[in-house]
Amino acid sequence: MNTLPAEPVAGYVISDRFPISKHAQMGWAPNDEGITFPPHLLQELGPLKREPNAIDREELKRLATFTDEEWDMLLHWEQDPENVRGNAFVNLKYAYQSTGTIGDVGLHMLENHPQPNLLLIYLELPDRVQHQFWGFWDPEVASDQNRNPPERIDRFKGIVPGSYEFVDEIIGSFLARMDPDTTVFLISDHGMTSNHHDGWLPEDPINVDSTGTHHRRGVLIAAGPAIAHGTKGRAMQLDIAPTVLAALGLPGSTQFGGGHVLKAILDPAFLAEHPQAEPIDEPPLVRSNVHVPRGMDEDYVDQLKAIGYIGTDGEDN
Repeated sequence: MNTLPAEPVAGYVISDRFPISKHAQMGWAPNDEGITFPPHLLQELGPLKREPNAIDREELKRLATFTDEEWDMLLHWEQDPENVRGNAFVNLKYAYQSTGTIGDVGLHMLENHPQPNLLLIYLELPDRVQHQFWGFWDPEVASDQNRNPPERIDRFKGIVPGSYEFVDEIIGSFLARMDPDTTVFLISDHGMTSNHHDGWLPEDPINVDSTGTHHRRGVLIAAGPAIAHGTKGRAMQLDIAPTVLAALGLPGSTQFGGGHVLKAILDPAFLAEHPQAEPIDEPPLVRSNVHVPRGMDEDYVDQLKAIGYIGTDGEDN
């Protein structure tokens, strides 16, 4: 889960801070505090962490090929926290290894623990690489074209689609191990588009500048016993939680603040067998009284600004 600290639940939670991520390198994560619930899972899952610098150059050819200078930057430029934040190759390395770790953890839990009633997995690689490598996949829309050598565009153009293929393989591995009657939702909280930059940094020509930015339209794909085959429609982010609960045969909550069940995508026979009860009347959500590890809030806001999730004025983008 993309959360910290891991809160007590009737099951388990593994924070996105479990992998050896760039957050830890920048001092934005605790040593062990709040990483998993129950806490003893941390020891069980520890061997599954992928070391960032153990990344395999041959394996990464599925996304791109790198010059020796680029590969050296990828391996060694995270000593300075600003390089962890803004270096495209360092970000690619951490995101690839972090996503691989989460994939390995998810499969481990499915293979060694009963499948839970609700399983949530966060896979970050496509988001991370699209912010900085989108322009190599879609170079014609850049307003400052013709600065990147064509051979470099050719070497990096597979990073964006390759990241989706990597995540698709992880999802396929999950599906192969899940119960056949599982309903699955594939969701992004936003889409991506070009920011019209080509990625060329005259003052740092080995590195890559930001080329992708958020688009308000994301992705929602659903399949399984609760889903009507072949339906299409539009959704808001607030609709996802009540729809997932409906697919579990559970009522919604007044805490959702405007979200609705997407009945158009749910199978009518399923809805007839699981009629929707009125949403549970619950008080508005407030911040949990769970201890937050030191150093998280301000630095995490800085990170969200750096990758474009919120503006420099603190407002959502």
